[in-house]
Amino acid sequence: MRDRAELTAMLADTLGTERASEAVDTAADALSLAGRFQDADALRVLAHIAEEPGLVGIAARFAKSRAHLRWDIPRGPADSHPGGVKTVKRDPT
Repeated sequence: MRDRAELTAMLADTLGTERASEAVDTAADALSLAGRFQDADALRVLAHIAEEPGLVGIAARFAKSRAHLRWDIPRGPADSHPGGVKTVKRDPT
């Protein structure tokens, strides 16, 4: 289980505690999430924040990647979102 404070801490180094807390609160409220979150819901919060432009979105995309590594959550198609990074294979010719 994750809480808003943990998600805020993941963003605070880049955004500052106040801005990070505001982003997490706004995203959780928009997703109708309260209290502690299951890992999947915490990732939904980060994905929602990742859709923001600029530094806020960038910080959330990095935080989401770190969450996958730290929380031992497999990445897959169900986790993709419009703010994700797409790998493009180039023709070597």
